[in-house]
Amino acid sequence: MKTKKYILILCLVFMLFGCDAKKVHNPTLRIVYGMKTKQLLTIKKHYDVMVINAAKVSRQDLTQLHKKAKYIYSYLDIAALNPKSPAFKKLKSLKLMPTVSGKKYYMNVADKKWQNYLTKTVKSYEEKGIDGYFIDHSDLYEKRQNNTIYAGLKTILSSLKKTKSPLILNNAQALVEKDPKILKGIAMISQEDVFTYWNHQTNKREDVPEKESLKKKNYLKKMAAMHKHVYVIDFTKKSDWQAVIKAYDKKYGYSTLFPLKTNYSK
Repeated sequence: MKTKKYILILCLVFMLFGCDAKKVHNPTLRIVYGMKTKQLLTIKKHYDVMVINAAKVSRQDLTQLHKKAKYIYSYLDIAALNPKSPAFKKLKSLKLMPTVSGKKYYMNVADKKWQNYLTKTVKSYEEKGIDGYFIDHSDLYEKRQNNTIYAGLKTILSSLKKTKSPLILNNAQALVEKDPKILKGIAMISQEDVFTYWNHQTNKREDVPEKESLKKKNYLKKMAAMHKHVYVIDFTKKSDWQAVIKAYDKKYGYSTLFPLKTNYSK
């Protein structure tokens, strides 16, 4: 009888808290921040969360988009800026180095000018009715691991958390490993380049080196163990690789995203 009682108690604990990462239900997610507004409005499938570029839509557009997703998040680059952006002329003195793609410049996140720019951007998005944010380029800390960059990113994320808006933290492994407390208030984690990556020297998609892939996999396991929703983003078009990635993610309770375009326009 004691054995049966013990098993019953264990079952109740598992039901309440989950016995492993596979019990965590990840919301359905679609990332289309590179898509034009007209295309966005023609999306038919419904999602829990859709990530768009709030700068490209009006408040009225957002009302329409809420019919296609329960929550609308905006892409928010907290550490890099496109030189074609209207704001770049005023902020170009803050540029540090080009991103891997060469399409943007990493910016000095510790500078008040940059932080004020982000504050104004977020305020304008909040006024439109954005529900949350997909945070990109916090991997700046991976490129420059110094206390100034760390402090700047931490200040920006702390400010964002004060809005009470949900956040998806993308490609933030180095920052999170530096300070796990960064994760407080963040329920969703996404990571690219776990299985394949774009080699800009050879100009083609290749397999991530085994050692680097293992580091990212271990990071994601830690995130799942902390009950974070985990999304693995991969741009491979090879069906065999997609099958491997799906099987791996299913095993650990992750969600898999295969965007058709690296600029998330499809």
